[in-house]
Amino acid sequence: MTNRPLRRLLARFVLVCSLLAAVALPLTAPAQNLAMRRLIEDAKNTDVPACEQAVKEKAGVAIPVEVDFASLDNPDRFLSLKDLLQGISDGIGEVAKDKAGKDAVATKVRKIVLTRDEKGYDASFKDGVLTCRASFASNYAESMAGKIKATLEESL
Repeated sequence: MTNRPLRRLLARFVLVCSLLAAVALPLTAPAQNLAMRRLIEDAKNTDVPACEQAVKEKAGVAIPVEVDFASLDNPDRFLSLKDLLQGISDGIGEVAKDKAGKDAVATKVRKIVLTRDEKGYDASFKDGVLTCRASFASNYAESMAGKIKATLEESL
């Protein structure tokens, strides 16, 4: 009988230590190998600036484009990145095809964010940020362009 309270105390101690250890561990993304780091650097230096330039040409205003590279956990995900960035610039171009659209984009869209979402593709607009989500598993460029157009025309 005397061992029972001691066991409970020991079990609680182990539980508390486990929880403290879990909280103390840094919450970082898994380490990326050299091939992934090269793909990310290439995309940051060529693909994203090309998308930003295309958006600027179509909308008449510079809008930064951010890609959540931490969510792209393998090289296969980069196969559709260029197409998705093209879909973003095409969608902005559709909205900014006339003066009213260009004025709306120029005054309300401050940033574009592209991130991975395994459910497919979607776009939302809130507080000046156009967030585009895609699985990066397929080519959603045309669908993304249409989704961006519909989202912005409803929100602007």
